[in-house]
Amino acid sequence: MRISIKTARAFSLVEVVVAIGVLAVGVTLVLALTAPLSRSVALSGDSETALRVVSRSLAHLRAQPFQDVRALAKTEAEYRAQLGAEHAGTYDPLLDARVWFASADGGELFQAESGVQDKYFEVQLVRNEALSPPELDEHAAVIAFTIRVRWPTQVSAGGIAVRPGVSSDGYCDHTQKETLFVAACVAR
Repeated sequence: MRISIKTARAFSLVEVVVAIGVLAVGVTLVLALTAPLSRSVALSGDSETALRVVSRSLAHLRAQPFQDVRALAKTEAEYRAQLGAEHAGTYDPLLDARVWFASADGGELFQAESGVQDKYFEVQLVRNEALSPPELDEHAAVIAFTIRVRWPTQVSAGGIAVRPGVSSDGYCDHTQKETLFVAACVAR
């Protein structure tokens, strides 16, 4: 009769080191993906709020007299000049009378001169002159325009107004802002 004795097997030191290395790489990759994922979720929430701001803005515009809406919409030439000022860093939306703002939750619309510090969303109308030329305004049934919503403009941090992208010398960098364009119209 033959008795077989099995010797106990264990992991070698090399196998343990390789397993720990693979685990460390996996944990590092998961942690590295967490920041972009949370940023993506935050941007998605802001985009949904921006759409609510568009809806609220349209309701506000439809309640205004036709001439007031016409006066709020910038012409394409005015908008191109504004884009040039934005690229030069000299355009400040808080000084533009034809821009209005919404809070970070999208619940309130207000002008720049209001005392509210949370001016998170910046809302602006740019006229679509191909669909509704300004020279036909007297008898036009609608004004077609594009609503531009851009964020963040100004946030309140501990009671202090903070403006992302604005340096101490007044240079306004708008390149890091998110922007949403929505085509719309207001009927007479």
